[in-house]
Amino acid sequence: MDKPLVGVVMGSNSDWPVMQKAVEQLEAFGVAMKLKLSLPTEHLTC
Repeated sequence: MDKPLVGVVMGSNSDWPVMQKAVEQLEAFGVAMKLKLSLPTEHLTC
């Protein structure tokens, strides 16, 4: 796998339907990427 040139960072799983189209376009152009789900601590509840 090529070294990622683009990072796709989402704040929650609910962001995926929107970001999925961006990922599909990056794949279509052959752009290496890395996906990450990042949950900020202020969004976490106990």
